[in-house]
Amino acid sequence: MMDQKSRLIARLGGVLVGVAAFVGVNVATGRTILPSVASVSRIDPAFAPSPPEPPKPPYQALCSACHQADGQGLPYVFPPLAGSAWLTSDPETPIRIVLLGLSGEILVNGTTFNLVMPPPPVMDDAQIAEAITYARTNFGNNASAVDAELVKKVRDSLGGRATLWTAAELTALRTGAPGGAGAANSAAAAAPARNTHEPRRARRPTPSTQ
Repeated sequence: MMDQKSRLIARLGGVLVGVAAFVGVNVATGRTILPSVASVSRIDPAFAPSPPEPPKPPYQALCSACHQADGQGLPYVFPPLAGSAWLTSDPETPIRIVLLGLSGEILVNGTTFNLVMPPPPVMDDAQIAEAITYARTNFGNNASAVDAELVKKVRDSLGGRATLWTAAELTALRTGAPGGAGAANSAAAAAPARNTHEPRRARRPTPSTQ
């Protein structure tokens, strides 16, 4: 019986010594003995959540998937923007393409692409201007910037048109062919809009260039 009491007293003594050591060390180092709101609210930086990524610019968010981050496109599928006269010759042509999309054959840097490019979703005039300006001033291109005011001007000139452009229509608008803008817009205003996202296979390079 005495042996059991001795062991119990020894254990309690050990506990008391441990508690005394714990309290002494924490008091000496200024650490909190009992948890407080302040002590438990601090988060170890190693386990802190990462801040959210900033939104991507319009080109990187909506255009690079097809035309690629380097503007080279995909061979025989999506045309390149690097060195493309459709992008750099005048600022209104790429605005028209972004606003309404493009369908049919188009010659880009010596390769004929036969594709359907729908207009990108949910882009306001400022975002369209930013995306086109980025493409016109990168990838080796050295064209002028585009602003939201010009995008609005082109949008207002569409006259209710909702169909995709063809290369022939865009060429007529670029060269100022008689009745080009009015004929292209009025002829297409009543036509049913195409609703496909699938590109058709491009032709291999031809001797002619654009």
